[in-house]
This record gives sequence, C-alpha cells and structure tokens, in this order.
Amino acid sequence: MEKSKGLQNDEKGKQAKEVKAEKPAKVKQDKRKAAKAKPEKTQKEKRAKVQKKGRKRSIRNTLMGAFAIPVILMIIFGVVSYNIASTTVMDKSKESSLSTVEAVGDYMEIVAKTLENKAVELTTNNSVKDYYAIYYKNGNSDDAITSLKESRNLITNLPTSMTQIFSCTIISEKGRYLTSLQGGLEDEPYAGFAATKEGTYLADNASVRSTWMGYHSYLDAQAVSSSDNYCMALYQRLVAKNTGVIIDINLSVFDQIIENMDFGDGSIKALISPDGREVTAIQGQSGRAESVYFVGQPYFEE
Repeated sequence: MEKSKGLQNDEKGKQAKEVKAEKPAKVKQDKRKAAKAKPEKTQKEKRAKVQKKGRKRSIRNTLMGAFAIPVILMIIFGVVSYNIASTTVMDKSKESSLSTVEAVGDYMEIVAKTLENKAVELTTNNSVKDYYAIYYKNGNSDDAITSLKESRNLITNLPTSMTQIFSCTIISEKGRYLTSLQGGLEDEPYAGFAATKEGTYLADNASVRSTWMGYHSYLDAQAVSSSDNYCMALYQRLVAKNTGVIIDINLSVFDQIIENMDFGDGSIKALISPDGREVTAIQGQSGRAESVYFVGQPYFEE
C-alpha cells in the first residue's frame, strides 16, 4: 500500500513537473506571436505615414506648380518686353543721333556754300580783278594804287563782317599779296606757297577752280596763324594766272556746332576735310583730341 501510494505520488509529481514545463513554452509562443504581430502593425503605420506624406507632397507640388507657371510666364513676358523696349529705345536714339548729324552736316554745307560764294564775289570784284589782271604791271599808277587799296580793304574787313571766317588772303605770282592776318608774308610768297602740299595739289590739278583742304600750311608758317584757329580752308582761283584766294572757316564754328550735339560724355565728334584732316572733340573733355578716330577706319571709309 505504501509503495502504491509512493508510485502515485511520483506520477503526480511528474505530471506537475510536466505542467510546469509546458507553461514556459506557451508563454514563449505567445511572446513570439506578439512579436510577430507588432512588426506587422508598425509596418502598416509606416505605410500609412508614407502615403500621408506622399499625399501632402503631391498637394504641395501641385500648389507650387500652380503658382510657378504664372510667375515663369510673367518673367518671360518681362524679359521679352524689356528686350523689345530696349531695342526700340536704341533704334529711336540712333535715328535721333543720325538726324542731328545730318542737320549739322546741312549747316556746315550752308557755311561752306556761303564762303564759296564770297570767294567768287572777291574774284569777280572789279578792283581785285583789275589789279591782278592789269594794274599790277604799273604799281605806281593811280589806278594801281586805288584798285590795290580797295582790294586790301575788302580782304582785311571780311573776317570782321563774317564771323564764320578766320582769315582771308590773296596770293599771286605777280602783284602784291593781300591778307587779313597779322605778321605779313615774304615779299614773293607765291614760290613758297607752291612748294607746300596745297600749292603742289593746285599745280597738279590746273582744271580745279575751287577746292577745300584741311590746312593752309604756308600761311601758318609765315603769318600769325595756326591750325588751332581754323578747321578748313577754301582755295579759289582768280582769272589771273597763278593767283588765288584762301578763305578759312573759323574754328569757333566747329565749337558752336559740337556744343549743340549732346550725345553724352565720352562721345566723339569730328569734322573731316576732303583731304583727310580730322578736327575732333570728345564731349566732357576740354580742348581738341589729338588722336585720329575716323580717318583711315573701315567704319568711316565705307
């Protein structure tokens, strides 16, 4: 009996141990299930968050695009408008500048034509014409003295009566020279004049009755004269052989012209004679520019 009871107790103890042993396994299994279930829930939450962020980003991009398109169009419109306006302003400015230059050119033509007419008037004046054609041969005769005196008065008074003129001179191979310049010339000035560039040109082009040149170098060397006083000189032949009138344009005419040509500081303005003398001024700077900016340059020669 006692043995049977001991056996029963042993079996009960084994069963209790088995029960106790089974419980941890169950707990472990429940923990594993919870661990497996928890990640699934976390992944769902992550997916939901990602989808939510995606929706927010999509809305934000849509709004940005909706605002960006008009802004971009406005920028494009502004750039195009600026380019069109800039081109229009530049074209208008060029047209205005060209109109001003053409007006100045027309004025200079009027001045030149006025001096040409005055030169012709001198060459056809009876006193001048008679002295160099007839009376110079007998310089002591009353007619010679009278015609020479009247001719001298015409020449010396001309710059006073016409402010566009700086000086007026008559040089002849025969007879006395006449000039409004101070200082006078040598006794026989024709030979000295013929040796200059201007005299050589006239000798080589006998058919040329009248021409404009940049200098009268002989007068500048002999009398009180300088190229700083005039901008161009007219050479007009008289009927008498190897006799001519030299009339120059006062440099003040050029100065007055450029004062009325306002193209902004740094703009270069020049008056160029047919033989290539360039009288240049730079707006905003005093005096004459020493450099040559136009003569010999392709943009001018064309």
